[in-house]
Amino acid sequence: MDGEYPLGTIYIRTFGKFSIECEGVALSEQSVRTKKAWLLIQYLVTNRDKDLSVDRIITDIWGTEENDDPLNVLKNLVYRARNILKKLAPGKDVDFILYKQNTYSWNSALPCEIDCEAFVSHLREAEGAADDNQRIDRYIQAISLYTGEFLPQSSYADWVVSRSTALATTYLNAVERVSQLLEEQGRLDELVEIVERAATLYLLEERVHRLLLHAYVASGRYSKAIKHYNYISELFYKELGVCLSDDIRSMYRQIITGISSVEMDLSSICEDLRESVQVKGAYFCDYEVFKNIYRVQARSISRTGQSIHVVLMTVLNENGLADEKTIRRGLDELRNILLSSLRRGDVVSAFSASQFVVMLPMTTLEQAQMVADRLLEKYHTLQVQVNIRPLTPFE
Repeated sequence: MDGEYPLGTIYIRTFGKFSIECEGVALSEQSVRTKKAWLLIQYLVTNRDKDLSVDRIITDIWGTEENDDPLNVLKNLVYRARNILKKLAPGKDVDFILYKQNTYSWNSALPCEIDCEAFVSHLREAEGAADDNQRIDRYIQAISLYTGEFLPQSSYADWVVSRSTALATTYLNAVERVSQLLEEQGRLDELVEIVERAATLYLLEERVHRLLLHAYVASGRYSKAIKHYNYISELFYKELGVCLSDDIRSMYRQIITGISSVEMDLSSICEDLRESVQVKGAYFCDYEVFKNIYRVQARSISRTGQSIHVVLMTVLNENGLADEKTIRRGLDELRNILLSSLRRGDVVSAFSASQFVVMLPMTTLEQAQMVADRLLEKYHTLQVQVNIRPLTPFE
C-alpha cells in the first residue's frame, strides 16, 4: 500500500548521528538493538528516490561478508526493520518499506524532511541566488544543518564512506565560499563564528585552520590568531606527528609582522607575554618560534661570547621493522623525556615528523654531548641518531 497516510512529517537526521522522529516519537541508535536493521533503514532512507535491487542491497549492506542464503537473510532483516519503524506510527497501518519486482524502497508517499537533502538543496539555491545577500543566507542555512559527518556510527560501510567524503568536501567548499562573501561585506563576526564551528568539526583539516587564521586577522583578532597557531601546531604534531605546512607557517610570519595595535599599559603586555602555567622542564615551541629564538641568540653571542649548542635528534626506524603505532609512541616518549629532563632555559622543537631540534644555552661541546648521552640513557624504544653543532654568531 503506497497511498496517502494519516501521518505527520518524518524528520530524519543524518549529520552527526542518525535519528528519525515523527509526531513526538523518536528512534535513534540508542533505542535500536539490531545494528544491521538500523543500517538497512539508513540505506533505504538516504536512497529514498530509488528502487534498490535485492543484489545491490545485499552487496552494500553485507559487503564481503558471506551468507549461505542471502535472500532469506535480507527478508529477515527487512522484517526487523519494519518492526522498528512501526514504533513511529503506533496503531496505524503504515508501510515504510515497499517491495515490488525484486526491489525494495522507502515509501515515497511518506512526508519526509532529511537534513542531508535540505543541505544540498540550500547550496543549489545559493549558487542560483540573485544577489550576494541571498547567496549568503542560503549558504548559512545549509551550513547550519551540517552538524557532523554523515552517518558517523555507520562509517564502516563502503557506501557511507563515499557519501560522507563527498558531503564533507561540499561542506568545506561552502564554508570557504561564504567566508569570502562575508569578508567582502565586512560581516567579520559572522565569518569568525562560521569558521570556528567548522574548525571544531574538522580539527585536523589544515584547510579550515588556514581560513580561521585569516578570519582572525581580517577581524583584527591578532592575539587569537597567534594562540590558535600555537594550538594547532601542538595539535598536528601530537595527533599526526607532522609539522604544519609551509603555507600556514608563512601566514604565521605575516601575522607577527602585521600586528600594529598599540598597548600603552606595560603591565598588560608583560601579563600577555607570561606563560599561563608554571613549567619545570624545557620550553617546547613551534619551529618558526625556534628559528626566531635561534636568530636572537646568534645576534647576542657575538657580543656576550656565550657558548650555545644545537642538538638534532633523529628517530630511526631501523630496517623498517617498527610499525606506525610503535614509532608514534616512541616519538611521544622521546618528546616527554626531552621536556622533563632538560633545563627550563633549554628550547625544544619538532623539526620534522621524526626529528627534534634542541637548543642548549651556556654549554660546551663536551657538556652538550653529556646531555645527549644522558637523554639516550633514558630512552630505549627506538634507535636515535644525534648530531651536535655550535650556534654560529650572527655576522
